[in-house]
Amino acid sequence: MLPGASRLSSAILVLVRLMESQGIDVRARFDELGIDYQLLHEPNARFPDEAVISLWETLAGKSQDPCIGLSASDFWHPTSFHALGFAWMASATLKEAFERLVRYNGFITANQTFRFVETESHFRFIINESEPPFVFPNIFYDAAVSFVMTLCEEAYGKEFSFLRVDMKRPEPSCAEQFRDRFRAPVVFSAENNILYLSKEIALSPLSTANAELARINEGVVDNYLKHVQQGALSRQVMNRLIEQLPSGKASQESVASSLFMSPRTLQRRLHEEGISYKQLLTETRTELARQYLGTSDAPVSEIAYLLGFSEVGNFTRAFRRWTGMAPSEYRHNNK
Repeated sequence: MLPGASRLSSAILVLVRLMESQGIDVRARFDELGIDYQLLHEPNARFPDEAVISLWETLAGKSQDPCIGLSASDFWHPTSFHALGFAWMASATLKEAFERLVRYNGFITANQTFRFVETESHFRFIINESEPPFVFPNIFYDAAVSFVMTLCEEAYGKEFSFLRVDMKRPEPSCAEQFRDRFRAPVVFSAENNILYLSKEIALSPLSTANAELARINEGVVDNYLKHVQQGALSRQVMNRLIEQLPSGKASQESVASSLFMSPRTLQRRLHEEGISYKQLLTETRTELARQYLGTSDAPVSEIAYLLGFSEVGNFTRAFRRWTGMAPSEYRHNNK
């Protein structure tokens, strides 16, 4: 599971295109939320779920179409799911494709889980809803199911259909559009979001199958996950501190804002990693101070400034507390 709750930027680009098709000024909304619009064009970037939920809520509030979520798949492309989209298309069967989606669901979202269950007569793909505080509007799940439908159509063929679709959301006024979209009976106000597949369809060989291509793209996904997991939130916070300390304005609020989250959310997530903002601030300052004193001839006053201290005396006292010696003594012992 990826650290924090976030979504892959290429998947968010689909939402943005859908919003723009409804005449919504997406750039203005991004500015209001404090999100960098340019990140949409960085395929490895991720957006925090708090912001993504706000975007879906904006769409739900401004669109006059209660079934607008079903239209999200009109803007989908295999690249929307990065390498996982191509791994899906290269799978030998839909069963194998769904198993890949379950195995790598954290690649797309770090706050949701999928299940693929085999019964005696059929398969079930279950989309578990995010837990509070990450509550998405109904149209998000409409879009998610529609995405899956498109994935199946692209790999299996336009004749693909589910046996049945269960939706946790209440029945909308446009319920017939759901039945037309999924070419199957749709049950609303269900216990969970579940897609039912026949074994005949799920186990049929796919014409797009390519074992080598699937393996290569799985490797891309594995490498991406490994890279992101190494960049846990605590490491991201330390990176932001390094950037902000020289300004003298580094604070929990400014760091949280740069990571697109509230100070309270930042505090909670750091607690989940077993550390606090104050500890990270001290660790970052201590490590930087050691590096500056041990590898450079910069005056102590300059080092104090680089670490966000307004006075040299404050830095000297802090460094003595961290290491048990004065900055000049440490430099003498480590040069």
